[in-house]
Amino acid sequence: MNCATAAEMRAMDQRAVHAHGISETELMQRAAQAMLDALCAHYGRTCRYGIFCGCGNNGGDGYALALRMKAEGIPFVICSLREPRSACARHYAQLLEESGEKVLELSRYAQAIEAADVLVDALFGTGLNRTLSGDGALLAAALNASGKPIVAVDIPSGLDGDGTLRSDTVVRASHTVTFECVKKGMLPY
Repeated sequence: MNCATAAEMRAMDQRAVHAHGISETELMQRAAQAMLDALCAHYGRTCRYGIFCGCGNNGGDGYALALRMKAEGIPFVICSLREPRSACARHYAQLLEESGEKVLELSRYAQAIEAADVLVDALFGTGLNRTLSGDGALLAAALNASGKPIVAVDIPSGLDGDGTLRSDTVVRASHTVTFECVKKGMLPY
């Protein structure tokens, strides 16, 4: 089994961008399609998905997923932890807004959880190197307490991609759709 640290994953992404001419937005589009394929294979196309996005590239994967779902008529509700900061996340959030889709603010997370059958964790990715706190910890706890299936994008939020930081404040995903390879922090210690 191939396994990578957060730094190795960043290097792989950069190699794809520079050596193979794949843009970061295209990588995100591919991640969104892989997520959509996995979700539909496991949960179907008629349940309502709740997508919870962070402000970085993991959140961008969530926004790109929402665009794919909208294009294919799959029901979803989307909620943002905070305004997107990464360029790719802003790009897909803007495209979603231009499509007429409303992104719920964090204050309405309970409504988004209640409205969904399956929850998608696109809050934090492999770059997280601290314990979840504040609104991130609050939302992770709410997702965990929902009793609904949770599918993580690439790595469950709160889990350190390098496996050096152990925390109890982690989204307890039913499934994780990871990209390229397993992250070192996903393995038991």
